[in-house]
Amino acid sequence: MTGPCVVVDPDDKRRAQITRVLAEAGVSGLVETADVARLARVIDPALPLRLAVVAVCPPADGALALLSRLRLDHPHCLVLAIDGVDSETSAAWTLSAGAHDVLRLPFRSAEFEVRLARGLAGAPLSESAGIAEALVAGMTLTQAEERVLRVLAAHQGRIVTRNELSQHLYGTDWEYGDRRFDVHITRIRRKLRDVMGGLYTVRTVRSAGYVLEVQDAPRELN
Repeated sequence: MTGPCVVVDPDDKRRAQITRVLAEAGVSGLVETADVARLARVIDPALPLRLAVVAVCPPADGALALLSRLRLDHPHCLVLAIDGVDSETSAAWTLSAGAHDVLRLPFRSAEFEVRLARGLAGAPLSESAGIAEALVAGMTLTQAEERVLRVLAAHQGRIVTRNELSQHLYGTDWEYGDRRFDVHITRIRRKLRDVMGGLYTVRTVRSAGYVLEVQDAPRELN
């Protein structure tokens, strides 16, 4: 596969492993860096990126924001992430930010090769990502609405707080009185009803946040 392709990882040894696997797989046009912020500053939305490998390491805000930007600015780019946080929810947050697939540590070259090949072949990569893609593909959403819906889809059935949404979308804490998420949720809820026929809905949990729920499909009586 010809590039341009990017690898972002502060771990020099792991970054060298990744670039070696990519080179052996025939990937060319490769750009590598340890600095998420530097890549975020110089990356051009007009650049026809084919592949991005991004390590999400503490502090994760910069890498998560980069993942979201890659998915929005480069919709045809395969985005693979390495979960360097390794918490109970870190992989879900990484998927919700826009990664097609996530590798957990320790990094194994053989596993990366398989996931790379599967991703390039267009195979389904994850259940939560699949739900998000199905919902996003069926509706006309603003960029903010799409990002909110991806977060909710990655945590389907669990309450996502306004502060979590704010951290994910903007990298800052939510401030009391900020109603922007209420506006997004109202519009998303209406579009889900119009397009999905009520199969999915977003429920507001008072003083807590929002939860994406799937409704029981109606059954036909015999």
